[in-house]
Amino acid sequence: MSIVKKSLVIFSIVGSVAAMSGVIPQGIETPIVARAQEALQETQAQQFAKEQIKRRRDDLRSLFETQRAKFADQLEQGVQSEAKIQAALRAADIINEINERKTAEYLERVGMVESMLRSMMNDIDLAGQQGANVDNVWPKVQEADIAIVEARSRAVSQAGIIYNIEGADETALRMEVNNARNALHTDISEVREFTKRAHRAVVDVIITFNSEQQ
Repeated sequence: MSIVKKSLVIFSIVGSVAAMSGVIPQGIETPIVARAQEALQETQAQQFAKEQIKRRRDDLRSLFETQRAKFADQLEQGVQSEAKIQAALRAADIINEINERKTAEYLERVGMVESMLRSMMNDIDLAGQQGANVDNVWPKVQEADIAIVEARSRAVSQAGIIYNIEGADETALRMEVNNARNALHTDISEVREFTKRAHRAVVDVIITFNSEQQ
C-alpha cells in the first residue's frame, strides 16, 4: 500500500501568530487599557493569519500545478483510459480545493471564538472594576487564549499542505485517490478538533464567570 505524499509549504507565520496572540492578562490587577490593547493584538493576529495565507496562495497554486503536471505525466505512462486520467486529475483538484476551503472556514471560526473571548474579557473586567470576585475567571481566560493560538496555528499549517496523488498504473490509481481523501479527512478532523477545543475553552470561561456572579 502506498503512502500519501503531502507537500508542506512552510509558513513562518505560525510562530509570528503565536507570538502576537499570546499576550494574556495575568490577573485582575492588569489595567483595563492594557487589556484593550491585548484585544487589539488578538484581532491583528487573526488578520495577519488571513493576509499571510492569501499572499501564499499564488505560491501554493504554483507548486500544485507543478505536482499536477508530474502526476499527469505518470498517468499517461501507465493508464490507457483518458477518461480515468481526467477523473484522477479532477479528484486531485477537488481534494486540494476542499483543503483550501475548509482551512479558511476553520480559520474564520477561530476568529469568531476569539471575538467571544474578547467580549467576555470586557465583561469580566467591568465586573472586577465593580468589585466582583473574578480571580477564578482569569486563569480560564488564559487557557482559552492558548487554545485559540493553537487552533489558529493548526489551521494556518494545514493551509500549507498539498495532497499529491501519485499513481503509475490503473491498479494503484483508485487506492492513491482513496488514500489522499482519507489523509485529508484525518487532517481536517484534527483542525476541527482544535477549533472545537478553543470554543469549549471559551464556553468554560463563560460558565465560570456566570457561576462567580451568582
